[in-house]
Amino acid sequence: MLKTLQEHSLVPGAIKVVLTNHANAEYRDLSLRLGADRFFDKSSETWEALALISALAGERLSQGAPLRHSSTIFSTS
Repeated sequence: MLKTLQEHSLVPGAIKVVLTNHANAEYRDLSLRLGADRFFDKSSETWEALALISALAGERLSQGAPLRHSSTIFSTS
């Protein structure tokens, strides 16, 4: 998933966040090695992920930058 996102990213430099139910240490380490900027467990860290997204959006807006997003979402769960 992360390799595909890197190869086909519509937004170069985009922050890559993994939000998954597969939150074991091996998957977390692999995701971070493959380029994930942050990794969140859906069952216990959803609010933290939303807080990060909100903070990043607020930061972009305060800089006068438009919000951009990729319309491609990859999901494994």
